[in-house]
Amino acid sequence: MNKLNLMFTCLAAFLLSLASCQSMQKDLLLSTAEGGASDLAELENLIVALDREAGQNELRAARARVQEFEGRSIGDNLYKAFLAAWSGRLYLLEGRPLEAERQAGLSRSLAPGNIQALILSIRLERDTEKRLAMIRDALRIESSGELNIELGRTLLELRQFPEAVAAFDTAFAQLKLEVYESAYRGDRERAWEFRNLDSGLSNAAADILAKPAISWRDALYLAGKETEILNFITAGKDRNEEELFRELKDMLFIPPAQDAQTGPAPAVNDAMQRSGAAWFLWHLYAELRHDRNLLSRRSNQYRSGGRNSPIPDVPLDSVYFDAVLGCIEREIMALPDGRNFRGGEGIRGAAFYDMLKKVQP
Repeated sequence: MNKLNLMFTCLAAFLLSLASCQSMQKDLLLSTAEGGASDLAELENLIVALDREAGQNELRAARARVQEFEGRSIGDNLYKAFLAAWSGRLYLLEGRPLEAERQAGLSRSLAPGNIQALILSIRLERDTEKRLAMIRDALRIESSGELNIELGRTLLELRQFPEAVAAFDTAFAQLKLEVYESAYRGDRERAWEFRNLDSGLSNAAADILAKPAISWRDALYLAGKETEILNFITAGKDRNEEELFRELKDMLFIPPAQDAQTGPAPAVNDAMQRSGAAWFLWHLYAELRHDRNLLSRRSNQYRSGGRNSPIPDVPLDSVYFDAVLGCIEREIMALPDGRNFRGGEGIRGAAFYDMLKKVQP
């Protein structure tokens, strides 16, 4: 029997034992009444939270608790199996996959089919498609919140965004512990942001979309490589971001300063702020509609009417007034709190890409 066949034979046996093991796992509270259940609940909260943020201090503290629990004289095999599986999860976070493999084997031998050993085995599988097959096979036998978390994470990796959102939502409904939603809410929101994006995006573009704050270089990569919005400059030819930035700056598509009206203009590697994004997007909007009057029309109307700015943190005399108001009125951008624009804040990659698509005629 070759290695691949052996792997799937073992997986099949593991999944078959999963169903018969569920009632045993539900009796865990009774069989480990001498503190075992509270130990495992503590580890669950500690180690799941580390999926969101795992600093060295947090990893050391979690490992110390695992070692403390391993020294306790609790003879229940299910307790030991769960403890081994959580220890394996922690080894993965510590960058020690061989130790994680050993803990997975120990956990399976102590309690075949236990859910935490299965989750660890899924995480140990590096091939994303194989991992997805493992999860779906397991879900056909037992739908659990933990498995749906793994499904959501894997679908997100495969860029199947709508399906990932559904998996996370199912998991959050099944799991009543706040730590799971806290740990994976960011993944769910990322999948939600991406749900309507093109599946054919390049890997580089997908990486930019995942950024919580993009640079001007990132923005021009998306505009130039993933849309046709800059064709009036590029004529469909490939141009690097430095060239585009210089030309767009000369054409005043790059603002004269960052959020403040004093100081240097942004450079290509600087973070793009919301005010700069509004300036860039509104200039594109006017250019693509052959109407440069859009760049000053609303401020002229407000001044002639003696009115104040409707956006408190973007005064009428701001160089960004027309761009911000235009982007808000055309629903290219939004007011984060329904009142202020917050021009000095950064802008997420996925949000900016969505804005680019709204600018296109």
